[in-house]
Amino acid sequence: MSSLQNIFIDEEGRLRLIDNEACLQNSWKNCGFDSVLVPTTQKQEIVRMSNQFIAKLVPAHKAPHGNADPQLLLDYRCYLEGNDTMGTNYPPQVDRCLRKISTMTVAEVEQHYQLPSTLTAHNLHTRATDMLTNGFEWAAKFGEPRNAPPKRYMIQPKCCQIKWEHDRYRCAHEWKPVFEIPIGDPNTGREWTKARPDTGTYEGGTRY
Repeated sequence: MSSLQNIFIDEEGRLRLIDNEACLQNSWKNCGFDSVLVPTTQKQEIVRMSNQFIAKLVPAHKAPHGNADPQLLLDYRCYLEGNDTMGTNYPPQVDRCLRKISTMTVAEVEQHYQLPSTLTAHNLHTRATDMLTNGFEWAAKFGEPRNAPPKRYMIQPKCCQIKWEHDRYRCAHEWKPVFEIPIGDPNTGREWTKARPDTGTYEGGTRY
């Protein structure tokens, strides 16, 4: 059994997700959602660019160009047929779940799933409704709860094959990610107040 970013992978290759209350703003209010599986989120960009670069602890020229962390293979786009867009083409179990939640009231969602607050129930209901009505990509870019601009990254090209080359993992196909990050504090989601320069170059959520 191995784990990464709150994802457990067993010997059969099956995934198990844990510790997902942050996506409903139960314990971490400045986070709308965050997953190595989903583009535009900080966890996936940490995998792509390194934690030091995303945390703005190193200058832009020290970004890990050419590296391809194996966790990039968990990008959901690598498993879609034909294109990079899921839209509303969900697996049957997911579709049924979204329809069930979206037809309930917030109070019914809170009671049925025994959620800790009305806020988390509201967020689950809103997310399910957005995903069902507008599609997965729209919900990730524009749905609520939404990440603060400093935590909303541009969509980068996917890397779906890797190879071991010259003592590091590299993408096994053409792959040209852009090493730019949003303006602002990547930890708090607020304005940049550190003494060192802000290495961000664009307003988060405007470069999809």
